[in-house]
Amino acid sequence: MPSTEPSRRGDVVRLGRQHIRGDFISLVMEKTSERVEIPFSPQLANVIDAGPTGDLTFLVTSSGQPMAKEC
Repeated sequence: MPSTEPSRRGDVVRLGRQHIRGDFISLVMEKTSERVEIPFSPQLANVIDAGPTGDLTFLVTSSGQPMAKEC
């Protein structure tokens, strides 16, 4: 059964529109290869649409580059 939340920075910074599957964001966690499904509510869609996002990732730096896995 899939988990419902990624907990590692490396997984979170990879999230992007390509991971949206209907009403869920779905990805395979990098470290454990476990599939994670996060409910994709209309409220979450509004937050993502309101903020700056990259082409392949939701989280970007102030210069528009994808956030790094490592700080």
